[in-house]
Amino acid sequence: KDFGESNRPRIDEFYLWLNGELESRDFIAGDDYSIADIVALTAIDFGRMIGVDIPESCTVVWAWHARVSARPSAQA
Repeated sequence: KDFGESNRPRIDEFYLWLNGELESRDFIAGDDYSIADIVALTAIDFGRMIGVDIPESCTVVWAWHARVSARPSAQA
């Protein structure tokens, strides 16, 4: 738990970086949904489950998360 808490500032940095990357495209690795989106979605959902949420200021990440979470494959 201590290791996780000590890395919380890095998580915020990651979300800010991802927010900037997603401002110019719909998906993490380019124009199409890819394994990068799948891995990020599962990591973000796990983080949310353990209390590490997407910062409210990262509105582009929230929009991406909603979009990829609505895909039929994410519902399985």
